[in-house]
This record gives sequence, structure tokens and C-alpha cells, in this order.
Amino acid sequence: MKILSISKSVVAMLALTSLLFISCKRDDDTYIKPTDVTAVGGEYSGEVTVKGTATTKYPTKFSIGGVGIDLYQIPLNEIMPLVVKDATQAQAALAKTPYGQLIMDYSAVASESGIINVFATPEQMKFDVLENGKTKKVIVSFNVTNQPVYTRATKTIDFEVQSTQITVDGTAVTAAPINYKFFQCKNLSAK
Repeated sequence: MKILSISKSVVAMLALTSLLFISCKRDDDTYIKPTDVTAVGGEYSGEVTVKGTATTKYPTKFSIGGVGIDLYQIPLNEIMPLVVKDATQAQAALAKTPYGQLIMDYSAVASESGIINVFATPEQMKFDVLENGKTKKVIVSFNVTNQPVYTRATKTIDFEVQSTQITVDGTAVTAAPINYKFFQCKNLSAK
């Protein structure tokens, strides 16, 4: 009987010891390798807050991919009155050209925490405006005030750009910077 009691306790100790060698399955089945920065690519939809003489929110769409970050819906509501001085003509120009397009070159670096840091360099936004029957060439320069950050868990990106200079037919327009804040814009192409 004593031998049976000792063998039961030895079996119990071996069973408990074997539990120490069992590995657990990773809880996060959606883990993406930290080198995979392709998750940032796709079509985005969200809201941009434009802060110039007023602060206004607008719906926006843009894409990130082969050409860079293509902000093809930059609202011109704050820029147009600076370019076209007559209020009625500015409204007519805005009705005809409500959006500008800004392209930004970018590179991306992924981290273990599920964040992709995107480093963007904006090109100039260029568009034409008709005033008094004459076409004016407008160039708006930008810088990035908050670099883009893509969060894998929510599939969203946040960033901010700011106008630094506006020229009309080569002449600088005196204007305070205009901020464009893209917050929680959703990647519609993400899986």
C-alpha cells in the first residue's frame, strides 16, 4: 500500500512538472510582422478640420499608394478668399473648384506596437482660378506639422499639414498659415 501511495505522488508530481513545459498560443491572432508597412496603403475616408480665419470640419477622401499620399480633396474654403478678393467671385470660383490636390512623398517604418510611422514630404498644390475673365495660377506650399501615424488596430491614420506660402501668378499673398488636421481617417481598403 505504501508503494502505491508513493507512485501516486510521483505521478502527480510528474504531471504538474509537465505543465511547466507547455507553451501558450499567442493571444493576438491578428499580429502583423513589424516589417510590414504595406498596411498603410489604401483608400481613406474621414474628416479634415481646417483652421484659418475660422475652424470648420469637412468630409475628405484620399489615398496612399504608388504615387504617395494623394490628398485629392483639400478644401479651398480658406484659400479662395485670399486668392480672389471679390467675395462674389470668390464664391463662384469656390463653387467651380471646391478642392485642391496635394501629393506627398512618404516612407514608412513599422513598430512592434502596431503603429506605422509615416514620414511625409509635401509637394506644392497648384490650381487655376478664373477672376474677371482672367486665369490666375495659384501655388500653395505646405509643410507637415504632425507626421502621419497609422494605427493597425483601428486601421486609421492621423496627421496635420499647414500652408506656408500662397502665390498668385508668382506674387506672394499675405496670409496666416492654414492648418489641415486629418484625424482618425479610416483605411477603407484594410482587411
